[in-house]
Amino acid sequence: MNRLIHTVRGWCRLTCIALALASCRKEEFMPEPQGNTIPTDSIPSIIAALSPSSHSLWIQAWKKSNIETILSQKFSTATISVLAPDNTALTAAGYTADRIAAATTSELDTLLMYHTLIGNLDPTLLRQGVPLQFAKSLLQDASLAVGLSKSVPGATFKGTEIYSYRHAVQMAGNDLMVDGKRLTLGNTAKIVRGWVLPVNQVLEMPRHQMKQWLEADGRFSLFLKALDLISASYEANFNMWGGYWIVYDAVDPSFQLDTKKYYAGWIPNVANQLMRNTLFAPTDEAFHKAGIFNAAQLETLNNRFNYAEAYEGKPTLDSMLHLHMPAAAEMDMPFDDNWYVTGVRIISTPTPANTVFHSDILNNTLLGNYNLNAGGGSDKKLNLTFDRTGASAITVNGIDSETPAATITEADRMTLQGPVHVVDRLIIPGSFKF
Repeated sequence: MNRLIHTVRGWCRLTCIALALASCRKEEFMPEPQGNTIPTDSIPSIIAALSPSSHSLWIQAWKKSNIETILSQKFSTATISVLAPDNTALTAAGYTADRIAAATTSELDTLLMYHTLIGNLDPTLLRQGVPLQFAKSLLQDASLAVGLSKSVPGATFKGTEIYSYRHAVQMAGNDLMVDGKRLTLGNTAKIVRGWVLPVNQVLEMPRHQMKQWLEADGRFSLFLKALDLISASYEANFNMWGGYWIVYDAVDPSFQLDTKKYYAGWIPNVANQLMRNTLFAPTDEAFHKAGIFNAAQLETLNNRFNYAEAYEGKPTLDSMLHLHMPAAAEMDMPFDDNWYVTGVRIISTPTPANTVFHSDILNNTLLGNYNLNAGGGSDKKLNLTFDRTGASAITVNGIDSETPAATITEADRMTLQGPVHVVDRLIIPGSFKF
């Protein structure tokens, strides 16, 4: 387990670059594409590359928006790839000609920026088997921050950057997979700034953080109660020990689901980073199948502690449920010059591996024996196994679980942290006994 001391100055972590490079799984998750701008007068503009018969609504929205000004002022040197939904897709999503005409430029800017990615998504290269890529869109949210690591010879510096909405992109045959969803790809076109890729769906834009999504849905009351009990255990332990966390790898999962999470103790809270993550969300029915029907039963379970079944020193319910929330996070406590704890927050680990798993990569080939630490520190395995029971149904279970596998009943529900996969059973580690 990592026991790391953090300082409030610089958020610098010394780490071994050789280890980071040796353990990085490059073949599975490539860096965000950068690309190079290659202006050519003979290549068409974005509008000219689209057919008015199939993309008149997209063209209408593009012309009414401020997207050209945004591109010229903020992204003047960037290569871009535009995912352009056709008229049928836009109409199905409610973007009729009348709505576009009545829409504000801000609303249209949001739509277009979310579908415009930074990088060269050359369809020819994608079809040749380029691995999964995470591409930032033009759309950002300045109220949120995500962790950022920058390496120099001999050191890795930790900081934050503004949250960018991004997409996971790869090819599946002739179709384009975006955020786990299969999109039919139209006639692509090279443009001055990059590529236009016509698609048959409007991309689902996340509007909520994971906890807000769970609360709004209504099917996860027992899971939310369990999260509250877990958080109360962590908070009580934290205040009891004056801020010196016993096990640094044991992190209250509520911080990963909601950046507004804080402890009301005497130590001030520092802004939390938004953790890009995946959640296998168990419904109330999933708890019922495990014999848990109410909050009182959850409280009884959480008040029990057995070192043999505790995972990384976690409270009982967190030990039972931790496989639902893959994590690359840790508690951070900045110190001042007198070694006084000046605050508490949750940040990403020094070299976190990707923990955003859309449904199209939920398989043992990619995720078997997957290490959540991309480099440096101790191994921390995903410890999940996957199976496809039919044409599309996916099951998930712990690698040593003794209970039936959970089936993903809804996949790739988008939140600001990442995808939520709704499951019909609890994913219980083999070490946990009722």
